[in-house]
Formats: sequence, structure tokens, C-alpha cells
Amino acid sequence: HDITTTAQYSGNITACVDFNGISFPAGATPRLLQLQNGQWVDVTTSSTANVVCGTVTSLSLLTVAGRLDTTPPVLTCGAADGQWHATNVSIACTAVDTGSGLANAADASFTLTTSVADGDENANAATGSRTVCDTLNNCTTVGPIAGNKIDRRGPSITVTAPVTGVYTLGQVMLAAYLCSDGGSGLASCQGSVA
Repeated sequence: HDITTTAQYSGNITACVDFNGISFPAGATPRLLQLQNGQWVDVTTSSTANVVCGTVTSLSLLTVAGRLDTTPPVLTCGAADGQWHATNVSIACTAVDTGSGLANAADASFTLTTSVADGDENANAATGSRTVCDTLNNCTTVGPIAGNKIDRRGPSITVTAPVTGVYTLGQVMLAAYLCSDGGSGLASCQGSVA
């Protein structure tokens, strides 16, 4: 299509082309291309069943082409922060597909979460994973994301004295105990006696 005008204009122009009756290969998406400096440039902004539109700043040759989408969505997630957490953590992720679009719009933003049970601790807990697809079933999987430090277990206390045995009434006994924590570490280990 060669569109010309004698009208004066500036700024962006929305050009739409009806491609009713044109068939594309399976999996191809209709795109509006403009000839710019000898190169075809994709200027598509929207596409319906029969019309494809694009934004241009000047008028020149336009054509409708079918672009085959074989590229899966691009997924981006945060990383483990290296800090201990008292609860399971959720890591934020996003998905973008500039081709045919995401099959499920809810996949544009999601989280991956660890699943350390109450009473457990893990210095290398991993999140779950998620597979995201576009409308043409090109898919990408993200996760699990490891390296998360989750501590859902309290410290342990071991009494080393007095030990089991026979004692005399009124006998002075020295108490001794140890505290340990295999996860985030001890904040304190204090009892009512030294």
C-alpha cells in the first residue's frame, strides 16, 4: 500500500490496513510493516481478525505480513537475598511476550514461593517453578530458585548438669546447659542462673 496525502500533518499517524481475504501460515501473526530507509520495520500497534494498525510518523510504503512466532515468553525473577527468614519467602517474577502474547494474562506477574515446613530449617531452600506459554504454545519454565535461608525451627537447649543420679537433700548442685541453633543462629542463651 502506498499512502499519500496533500494535507499538512505532524506527529504520529495511525495507519490501518484491511487484510480480509489474505491467509497466513499456521502460527503466523498479522503485522503492519513500513519501508524505512530501505528496511521493512514492524510498526504494528494492534491487530483484529481483518485489520492491522500501526503508528508511523511519515507516509511511505506499507505492507501486511505474517510473522511466525517461535519465540517463547521472556521470564524475569528476583533472586535469593542471602538473609535468614522466619517464614517462607516469595520471589516476584514477570513474563513478557512481544510476539503472539501470553496465553494467560495472569502470567504477566507472579511469585515463586519456598515450602519449608513449620519446625524445619533450610539454608538452601528452593522455590517452586512455573511454566509460562504464549498463545502459540511456545513455553518457558522458570525456577526453582535456590539459596533461600528459611528458619522455622526454634533453638535447642541441652542440660549437661545436673546429670541423672542420687542426690542428698539440700545438696548444692551446679547447673550447666548449652543452646544451639542450626539455622539463623542464637540471639541469646540465658537462664535464671548463670
